[in-house]
Formats: sequence, structure tokens, C-alpha cells
Amino acid sequence: MSKQRSLPRSKGGRPRNNKLDELERELGVTRRRASTILKEQVSENPSADLSPIAEARLRKLNLEADRLTAQIRAAKIEAALLEKTLITANDANRIFSPPHLIVKQMLSTAPKTLSSRLFNQSQKAIEQTLADYCNSVLSAALAAVERTRADMGDGEPIDSAL
Repeated sequence: MSKQRSLPRSKGGRPRNNKLDELERELGVTRRRASTILKEQVSENPSADLSPIAEARLRKLNLEADRLTAQIRAAKIEAALLEKTLITANDANRIFSPPHLIVKQMLSTAPKTLSSRLFNQSQKAIEQTLADYCNSVLSAALAAVERTRADMGDGEPIDSAL
């Protein structure tokens, strides 16, 4: 008896996977990537209510929403910079470095400057001398801020009663 070989009923390659084709078109990815996405979705959410294609669409929409949110945030920051309601780190350094350096210099020389003034004085006189010195430090810092702002082109002076 001769053995008969059975041939497959359909010739050619495997039948096309319609879900894979739709996912490939929808996301604009390669067939291999679409296959990977389908496998990931099935393994992650075997009992999910969404179909793999709907899940992929949802992921795509979420990514687009995140991208748009980032663009909106960047536009708000740019608008605040243009309106001068927000300053950059460089501007903050340019504004506050000169006053900081002046205050630091005045405070480092304070013991030498004040020691002769405070020697053999009453407590009230010492308190008044220290208050006057603190006011002079503050005035020097405010003047430095004013000079810096004037150099940068900001108009309104800072209230010295702060």
C-alpha cells in the first residue's frame, strides 16, 4: 500500500490577521511592532473590556494628550517670561548677586566696624547702633537691587519700607 500525503487545504501563506492589519494602519507602525503590541495587551489585560485595537488607540491618545499638555505648559512659561511675570535663573542671579555680595561684605566687616562703637556704651545705645547698622545694610542691598533693575530695564523702584 502506498502512503498518500495529505496536502493543506489552502495554498500560500498564513491567513491575514485583521486585527493586526487594523492596528498597523491605525498606529502607523510595522507589522512586527503591531504584533508585539497585541501580544503585550493580551498578556497584560487578559480580561480587559477594551479590544487590543481600542487599547492601542487609547495609549496613542494618552501620549498625544501628554505631548499637548507639555506644549501648553511651555507656552504658559514663555508667555509669563514675555509679560515679565516670571524670571529665569540667570535673571534672578543678576538681580540678587550684587545685593548678596554687598550684604555679605558688610556683615563680614561688622565686628571690626561696630566693636569700637559698642565699647562702653549702654544697652540702649548698643541696640540703637545695631539697628542703624542693620538699616544701612538693608539700604545698601536695596540700592544694589535698584541699580541692577535699572541696568536690566525694569522701571518701578522697590519700596524701601519693606
